[in-house]
Amino acid sequence: MKVTKSESGDGIARGALPVLGQVPLHRSLMVRVPGIVAMSVLVIMALVFLLMEIVVKPRLRDLADKSVAQSSALIGQELRKRVTIAGTLCQELARVGELLSQDAQEHMRVLPRLIGGVGDDWFVAGGGVWPEPGQFTPGVERRCFFFGREPDGKLKYYDDYNDPAGPGYHHEEWYVPVRFVEAGTVYWSRSYVDPYSHEPMVTCSSPMYRDGKYYGVVTIDVKLSGLGELFRQSTSEIGGYAFAVDREGVFLTFPDDSLIRTVRKDEKGTSTDSFLSTDELATKHPAFAPIAFALQSMDVDAINVAKSAGQYSDEVAVQIDKDSYQIDARQAQLIAGFLKSTKESAQVRRIDVNDELRLGERCIVDARRMPDTGWKIVTVMPESRVLAASQRLYGLLMMWLGGVMVVGLGGTLLVLYRDIVRPLTRMTRSIGMASGGRMGPLEITGASDGELGLLAATINAYSRSLADAMTALAMHKDELEARVADRTRELSESNGALELSRKDADAASKAKSEFLANMSHEIRTPLTAILGYTDILREDGAQEGSGRLACIDTINKAGTHLLAVINDILDLSKIEADRMTVEQVETPIVRILAEVESLMRPRAASKGVELRVGLTGAVPSAMMADPTRVRQILMNIAGNAIKFTEHGRVTINARVQSPSGTP
Repeated sequence: MKVTKSESGDGIARGALPVLGQVPLHRSLMVRVPGIVAMSVLVIMALVFLLMEIVVKPRLRDLADKSVAQSSALIGQELRKRVTIAGTLCQELARVGELLSQDAQEHMRVLPRLIGGVGDDWFVAGGGVWPEPGQFTPGVERRCFFFGREPDGKLKYYDDYNDPAGPGYHHEEWYVPVRFVEAGTVYWSRSYVDPYSHEPMVTCSSPMYRDGKYYGVVTIDVKLSGLGELFRQSTSEIGGYAFAVDREGVFLTFPDDSLIRTVRKDEKGTSTDSFLSTDELATKHPAFAPIAFALQSMDVDAINVAKSAGQYSDEVAVQIDKDSYQIDARQAQLIAGFLKSTKESAQVRRIDVNDELRLGERCIVDARRMPDTGWKIVTVMPESRVLAASQRLYGLLMMWLGGVMVVGLGGTLLVLYRDIVRPLTRMTRSIGMASGGRMGPLEITGASDGELGLLAATINAYSRSLADAMTALAMHKDELEARVADRTRELSESNGALELSRKDADAASKAKSEFLANMSHEIRTPLTAILGYTDILREDGAQEGSGRLACIDTINKAGTHLLAVINDILDLSKIEADRMTVEQVETPIVRILAEVESLMRPRAASKGVELRVGLTGAVPSAMMADPTRVRQILMNIAGNAIKFTEHGRVTINARVQSPSGTP
């Protein structure tokens, strides 16, 4: 053991701590802590964004849906008031028409008072009584009493519908379906433009019965010109607009009349003002197609509901189509389905439209069907109105979070440098100087009164105790080195003596092993001859008597046992004398198996144990091995197997095995 003294004057190894340089910028606290603060603020901003997207926006959307639904409901309530007024007046007029005598003068006197008595000249445009052909005057097909309101508000009688040359009022769209309406109910026609006042109108019709027989129809014409202002007021708060279509999809009102007004020509080429249907507007302006499709699907649903409830009749649809020149087959089906389903609950359909026709942006569309008229009220609200509040809230939150991040980062940097980084830098510099041996006991100053001050005080105390320990260590160093030198010298002397003893023991052991090897050879040779002669004597003695044969067996067994002991001693002595060798020669394995069987069979037979030796597969007659060792191994294995087998048989089987372990 070699001990070297340190090169330092005091004998203490220096450089236990490396002299540290500056911390990389990306690992410094001045970067990492503000980075953590910034990341925290960014995470908060991301969470705010997710909160806006996942929670706030869906709730605002629900509020927007409710606002749209409320606007539609308010419009529906106001429309229902007007519809109720017109429907009630029409039903009262029907009861009066059923009771009036068939006197034209009486009709001319009573009807204007009833129609004009409501006082809503801005709402009711006119009305009349329309008997079935031949019912008022036998033999006269057309005899009606219609009164229209003049610009001055007075009602005027019009006899145009009694003209025999005309198409006949009993073929009009507002007349034919009423034949299939129950008494005491009303039917609302499609919207149209009055040819005299050029105002949009709709007709409310109710059937008359006399003596249980269908007598005719009474009508009240309702102005639609005031609906536009109603719809504008109801949607002013949502920033969108609303419109209504009748049962057949013809516009009742729309914010821009220029988009829905059209001129149609009848079979005689006469031009009349009219309104477009939703399908026609969608054809002219594809941006309106999503809304038109939604309204059309509501019509299909209404027909399917009527069919599933057993309220729809194909015969009624066919008859309506046949009796009116103004109704086609599809419209007749819709009317037939509507006539029996007016008491069903209102249908509601809500869709989103990406590029709405009038507003040109993504909008929320609420469409609902009035069960008593079949009209559909459509309210459109821009989605930007919904998102405006969330965007303002989001912007405000982001602005505040950005300000917090700037102020927080500035404050963090200031506090971090003053209270942490600067004291840590001083402490690191002092510790580095102390670890380099450039100063006495470490004394850190300038730390704060907090945790870093406590750390500095602890380091100072530890430094002082370490200096004291190092001084004591230096005092004991020379004494320890002297003791180590003495002990090393003693160990060297002991090692020399032990080496001489080991050499003597090795020589004695080698001599013993050589002697045992030589003596074992000398003993084994004559002993082998003795065993051979005992085998000859056994064969000759088998004929002379069992007593002599038993003696010979005893000699043979003892000699065999002694030979085995000598062989073991010889092998052991060879190993100790480094003379043990293993040969690699051609070994007749099959013959060795036969010899082992021949030698072991008598022993097995003496114990009553059957010995079998066999070959499995193609076993070569010879292989490269040490024949002596193979024979010894087989003899030992077979001997032990026979020795410890009380009954049964011992089987020795040889086969060729591949290097992978498979036969």
